[in-house]
Amino acid sequence: MSNDSEEAKQLAINSLVQAGGTSAAGIAAGVGKNKPNTGESAVKNGVKNASETQTSVDSKLTNYLLAKDHPVGGSKAEWCDKALGFNQGNSSDVAKQIVFEPSKAVKTAETQLGVKYDQVISITGANGRTIDVKFG
Repeated sequence: MSNDSEEAKQLAINSLVQAGGTSAAGIAAGVGKNKPNTGESAVKNGVKNASETQTSVDSKLTNYLLAKDHPVGGSKAEWCDKALGFNQGNSSDVAKQIVFEPSKAVKTAETQLGVKYDQVISITGANGRTIDVKFG
């Protein structure tokens, strides 16, 4: 993979900073799911309010990371579509691959909003291509 592609990948995933300093990818890596949220428990993978957070992640994927008309996320959306074939129409396919694995996550910081983690997750695109993506 070229250096430009590597840089684009990192921009597409790691620079998803939202208001208040919350990163969409950081939330996804910190509170992803091993199986669909059923609403039966407020804690999943050791994360409180997992179903509420997953809803937030799904919204950020659709309205930011995969939104080609977003003033900041637009270039990231273009990259996700070209590199992996993900767009707003199939955002659930990428969302279900973002799974928090405590054994693979690396704690990077503690803030007033909670603990931040980095985790590399292999994401398989709609086009069949698999790319290791660092979420954090």
